Amino acid sequence: MNRELLKRTHWQLRRTPLPVALATLLGLVLLAGAVIGERRVLAPLAATVTDIRHETQTLRSQAARRHQAEAGSDPAAQLGEFYGFFPAEASVPETLERIYAAAAQQNLMLEHGDYRLAPDTEARLQRYDVVLPVKGRYGAIRRFVAQVLEDNPNLALTAISFSRQTASDIGVDAQLQLTIFLAAE
Repeated sequence: MNRELLKRTHWQLRRTPLPVALATLLGLVLLAGAVIGERRVLAPLAATVTDIRHETQTLRSQAARRHQAEAGSDPAAQLGEFYGFFPAEASVPETLERIYAAAAQQNLMLEHGDYRLAPDTEARLQRYDVVLPVKGRYGAIRRFVAQVLEDNPNLALTAISFSRQTASDIGVDAQLQLTIFLAAE
C-alpha cells in the first residue's frame, strides 16, 4: 500500500503546475524553519523565564525577611544608621579627586568650577554644591557621570545641560550641577 501511495503522490506532483509546487515547497521550508526556530529560540527563552521567576521569588522572600527584621528595630536607630552613611566634611577633597580622576579617565576637560557649601544650621545633613563646566564627546560625558555617581554614593546629579556651538562640532559643552551630601558636624 505504501508503494501505491508513493506512486499516486508522485503522479499528482507531476501533474501539479510549477507555481503551486513551488509555493508548497516554500510553505514546507517555512514550516521547517519555524519548528527549528521554536526549538532554538523559544525553548531557551522559556528556561530563562523560569530562572527569572525563581530569582524573583528568592528576592521577594529575602525582602520579606529583611522587612520583618527592620520592623522590629527602633526608628531612632534606623535614622542614626541612615545619617551614619554620610561622610564628614573632611572627605570633600577625596570626593573631588575621584571626580577629577573620572574626568581624566574619559579625556574630558573640566574648566573652573563653582564650589559652595550650602549653609543650613538646623539640618543633620550638609549640602556641598558643585557646578562643573565639562567639554568633550557626549558619550564620554555620559560615562563620566555614570562613573562619578557609582564611585560616590553620597553624591547626587542635580541638573545637567548640553549645548553645541554648531551642528558640525564633534564635542559638546555640558554643565553639571552636583550635590555632595555630608554629615553635619
